[in-house]
Parts: sequence; C-alpha cells; structure tokens
Amino acid sequence: MEKVLVLDLSKCSGCRSCEMACSTAREGAASPSLSRIKVTRFDSEDFYCPVVCQQCEKPYCALVCPTGALYRNSETGIVELNEDKCVACKMCLLACPFGALSIKEGTKIMKCDLCGGEPVCVKFCPNKTITYSADYEIGESRRMASAESLKIAYVSKEEPKC
Repeated sequence: MEKVLVLDLSKCSGCRSCEMACSTAREGAASPSLSRIKVTRFDSEDFYCPVVCQQCEKPYCALVCPTGALYRNSETGIVELNEDKCVACKMCLLACPFGALSIKEGTKIMKCDLCGGEPVCVKFCPNKTITYSADYEIGESRRMASAESLKIAYVSKEEPKC
C-alpha cells in the first residue's frame, strides 16, 4: 500500500502554513522560498492551489537526471533527491509536469520526499486541505462523495401526488 498527498483545493485558504511548516522542518527557517510545497495564489479569484511533488509512477524528473541524483527509493517507493549528486542542471525542473521542484538559493534542487513518510505539511494544515492517504482511498472517497450527492437527489425526489 502506497500513501500519497491528497489535495482538496476547495479547502485551501492560502494561509501558507504548509510552506512554513515544510521550510521550518527541512531548513530550520520559516521561509516560503525554502519550502518544498508552494501555494500558487490567484487572489482576484480567491483561489489557492498547493503544488507539491506527486511522486509520479513514472517520475520524469528522475528519468532526465543525468547524475542519478533523483531516484525512487526501492524500500519506500518515494522519489528522493541525493543532494551530493545534484549538479543543479535544472533538467528535472523542465521535466516535471507539475512544476513541483524548485531551486534552493540558486545552487541545489529541492523536492518533496514526504518527510520520510510523515509529511509535516499535513500536520500543520489548519483546513485539512492536505491529507496523506493510501492511494486506494482516493478513489473510494471520491466515489462516496459522488454517491452521497446522488443519494440526496434521489431520496429528496418527491413522488407525484394524485
């Protein structure tokens, strides 16, 4: 069973607590520029979207990495970064379809590694926008939400009175 970060965009308030928690845990400083998760803000529409590594089944970032700095950990399944091997060629930045990787102080790549299986962004998200769930639970929760909507529509439908 693999676990993944699940984002419910309807709950994100743009508070950036996830960024602060991530940067503090990983870099010892509360700074959005040092976070592995980035909240993309659309203030005029009041819409906010956390962007984070999706731990893709086929990680293009790792496939294009010429030094092997990005790799899938065979034990955890997490796509990880070996900073010692990273030459900051930025090929992974170009390859990631989500734009989830970033540069640390112009020298090294930063990417989410799920905090080794205990993502701090999840713990500090006040609205529960970010959850860490088993991959099979994602479809199940969406099916349940859809079924609940259909049930409400069906049950509330009144029979014609004669």
